[in-house]
Formats: sequence, C-alpha cells, structure tokens
Amino acid sequence: MKWQSLALLGALIFPVSGSAQIVNGDFSEDGLIGWQVEQPQQSAPGVLGSAEPTHGWIINEIDHMAVFLVSATLTPAETGCIWQEFSCGEEGAEGMCEIKFDYRLLYDSGLETAARVLVLIDGAKLFSSGDTQDDLEFDTISFPIPPGDHLIKLCLEVDTGISAWRVNFDNVSATYMENVATEAATWSSIKRIHR
Repeated sequence: MKWQSLALLGALIFPVSGSAQIVNGDFSEDGLIGWQVEQPQQSAPGVLGSAEPTHGWIINEIDHMAVFLVSATLTPAETGCIWQEFSCGEEGAEGMCEIKFDYRLLYDSGLETAARVLVLIDGAKLFSSGDTQDDLEFDTISFPIPPGDHLIKLCLEVDTGISAWRVNFDNVSATYMENVATEAATWSSIKRIHR
C-alpha cells in the first residue's frame, strides 16, 4: 500500500529567548541574588555542617545550588521558601512557558517526620514531591504554564516533630516556547525534499 497522500499536520514548538526571565536560576551569582527569602518565623541563617540543626537559606558555594535547612519543632509544621517574579513571553501570546528545575530532598536528623518539596506559581501549587520520610535523590521536573508575568516560589515543608531536613534546588529556568504552525504536506513531497 502506498502512502501517496499522507498528510502531516500539526504545530512545532520552538524555544524563544525573552527578557526578564528567572534570574540566577543556577545560583552561581553571589548567593541568592534575584531571589527573595521567606522563612519560618524562628529562622536564623544556617550554615552547612553546623552541629545544631539550623534554619535558613544558604548557597552551597562548591556546587552552586540553593540549600534550605529546616528543623521542625513541636510547634506547627514549617515551610521555608525562596521566590521571585519573572516574565516568560507576553500574556495572551500563542505558545507556552516551560518551568524546569532540579531538586533533591535529604533527611538530616531527628525523628522521621514527613517532608515535601512544593513549587507554586502565582500562589497555585503546581508541583509537590509528595510526603516522604526518605531521601529523594536529584530529579529534574518540568511543567508548562501560560506565557506572561508570574511569581515562582520554591519551598520545603516539614511536618510537626523534631527533625531536620535539607532541600537543594538548582537550574531553575523559565523558557518561552513559541508555537509555529506547519503546513500540510504529502508523503511524496517530503520524500522529494530529502532525496
């Protein structure tokens, strides 16, 4: 059977660079430049390797990634976040914005209370690692959002109890992907192009 009239329809999506996207998403620019910090009320700046469980966002200078250390207490569960506003394409434009990031969740010490990584866009939870009491090794996550101006929030949430958890975030990006319509073509015309 010959496929002389196979029509190929659809749309291609191409990344397009734009302005005012996520700043310092690889955390290589002098700490948390571009990011705002939102910590539990009893937070204090943390230091990796401290003998005491600490609270706070720091930068792992060797690996260039954001690190949040949190020690939950017997008071309500704690959440620590970093956030920033960014633009990704123009609002109402055809296409989409791809959010992408790497994360790792590590249990440090104490009772095994549950913890989770959350990512919010404009206040809506678009990613949750789910409750865990175990380490989660590095994973790359991506999801689409509409183009326009947004606020991204990267969070670690730890349940009530006495335990210490650490999250690492790295390679946070927002890339506008433009839809490019393709024209219908027959299989014969495509074969001619590639001969």
